[in-house]
Amino acid sequence: MSDIVVGAIATEARSFTEAGRLCMGDRKHGSIPGPIGPGIVCMSFAVELWFKALGCLSNPSGDVPTGHDLAALFNGLSPDIQDALIARCGQPRAHFFNVLQEDARTFEVWRYAFEQEAIQAGSPDGLIVMGVHLLLTDTLPMVCDQVYEEFKPVTRKHAANTS
Repeated sequence: MSDIVVGAIATEARSFTEAGRLCMGDRKHGSIPGPIGPGIVCMSFAVELWFKALGCLSNPSGDVPTGHDLAALFNGLSPDIQDALIARCGQPRAHFFNVLQEDARTFEVWRYAFEQEAIQAGSPDGLIVMGVHLLLTDTLPMVCDQVYEEFKPVTRKHAANTS
């Protein structure tokens, strides 16, 4: 896998993280001033892109990982990268995996939230709960960026400047 392709994925992940932050705004005292749905879509897609970039670092000779399932993408990462992500999130491993399982398809669910409303109309009480953990929308995009910077290969140009 070329460093250029992996770098392009990381750049896109940063763009979607920033778009998510702009949508969701500052979360002081539990308030969410911006449009939460688009913010969650952007943040979950950013995590997906980060997992794909980190997947390329985990298997440099392989293809770019595919799919939207965050748990499956995470499971394709090298143990060192998985451990670094979990450690930087500051959560117990079991909690991290639980969140990842529960929020594995956040991008798809929130991207098509109107379909969830159709399900709601058919439910006996008219309610459906759509939620997402703050670990996914607040912590993980930043942590993925840090781990990417830690594990990305040093380019020849950069290495020559530091010699």
